[in-house]
Amino acid sequence: LPCVRITTVAGREIVAAYDHPILTADGWIKAAEVHPGQMLALMHRPHIRGTTERSIDEFRLAGYFVGDGSVKYNSCLLTCKTPAYLADFKACADRLGFDYHEVTRPDGITAVSLKCRPGESKIGIYTGQGRGYKDLQGPRKWLREIGLAGQSSKTKRIPSFVWRGMDEQVEAFLIAYFHCDGTVSYKDSGKRNIVISCSTISEGLAFDLQRLFLRLGVSMRIRKRIAKNGFTFNRGLKNYTYYTVETTEQDAASRFLERVRIAGPKKDKLLGFAPRRRTFDQLYWPDEVKLVEEAGEFPCRCLSVSDGDSFVADGIVVSNSVTCSIMFPVWCWTNWPWMRFIVASYSGALSLEHAERSRDIIRSDEFLELFPTLT
Repeated sequence: LPCVRITTVAGREIVAAYDHPILTADGWIKAAEVHPGQMLALMHRPHIRGTTERSIDEFRLAGYFVGDGSVKYNSCLLTCKTPAYLADFKACADRLGFDYHEVTRPDGITAVSLKCRPGESKIGIYTGQGRGYKDLQGPRKWLREIGLAGQSSKTKRIPSFVWRGMDEQVEAFLIAYFHCDGTVSYKDSGKRNIVISCSTISEGLAFDLQRLFLRLGVSMRIRKRIAKNGFTFNRGLKNYTYYTVETTEQDAASRFLERVRIAGPKKDKLLGFAPRRRTFDQLYWPDEVKLVEEAGEFPCRCLSVSDGDSFVADGIVVSNSVTCSIMFPVWCWTNWPWMRFIVASYSGALSLEHAERSRDIIRSDEFLELFPTLT
């Protein structure tokens, strides 16, 4: 179906068929009729039932590896210089049954490499291309299972099991990630504008983090940046593209302190700024539309829920599309009147509702005028 792409000021993006209803401050509006300046509704803190058997330590360890972990070329290494975060990382490894070896460099940074415990099988499979062997047991096997093994800083994404976790598990992942790549700062001398941010060179990971923070009730925006003069740790990386996921006001900083319970020096710094709420919680949060453009034709899947309900796409509140579930059968009948459809749904009432609305279209005056031979 022909679709439009809607981009928001906070960096969210949604591609939808023309007739797909999207909730705005002006009410439900078809995607093709949304225009820049309108406010879309964001659903935060949805009630999600966890469906993964992964432990909370696995969520936490995954957060560290996505942040400052080296997992390419069969590596299983974390580098860090904060004792509190190193201790937390090693404690997670201990509880998961992994051994480790650590080395502290002259610059104060400690490298911790995970490995099998003594006595465990280290038989591996040859990877070819001079890369050596991969362990069939231990931490490297775990990294392969969760899809992180072999990923670089540019290709890392949030592991799929994290999305299926409960809120406290999601929080554990975000805490560990923020211990690695998170920053707490302020923009003015009065320390009234607190900024909490994460930086990554993976665009996909930036969008993942924005969605995951929203699930815990912390609204963040994505900003694309270019390091024209490189970074303090490497001035040679000039004109390097990276992305920041950051709060935009003090309320979000206060919610972050409440719902993502970080530890160590970064927590102490945030507490020192003492962010305070200025607004009350509300059902939806606004995100302003920045751009609406033609996206071309895309394969579309029709999702239907009962009347009065809605669902979210990238945090944006949307509702049922009528094109496939209601109008598609009618369109088919105008070409092939002999066709028959079976309408299936999780709810008998919803299936009946869709069939009745298709019938109402056929009985309408407009349909009778356009297709008199089908009556």
